[in-house]
Amino acid sequence: MIPDSIINPLIEKRLKQTDCQVSGWVLDDFGYTKPQIKLLAAMRIKPSQVFICEQNEDESVRRLSNRRIDPQTGTEYNLEVNPPSDEPTSNRMIEFVEDAEGTVRKRYDLWRAQKSDIEEAFRTSIKEL
Repeated sequence: MIPDSIINPLIEKRLKQTDCQVSGWVLDDFGYTKPQIKLLAAMRIKPSQVFICEQNEDESVRRLSNRRIDPQTGTEYNLEVNPPSDEPTSNRMIEFVEDAEGTVRKRYDLWRAQKSDIEEAFRTSIKEL
């Protein structure tokens, strides 16, 4: 995860640009820590829709632990649903650092801890999936 002290100024700068103000925007994985929520409130920005996609922890670990990338081509694969079709590519595959089981479980714990703050801040905009 990128620390709020780094990501918040970048998001603030971007959301102030004309195209975002005219055409709108989509934020993925932003607005779930208290500093991120406070930034949006300070900017008087209220998302029209906030989607919360629920998935149990073990399923998240299973799905993410199967992601791989070919460092030579940058192509992403999933060993379960989209494995590489040739042996040389299979041999080059590397796991995303953020997809290690311990990291996924820590992020899941963080999500659980922040979920009530998100629900409170965006209660009129939430769409559960």
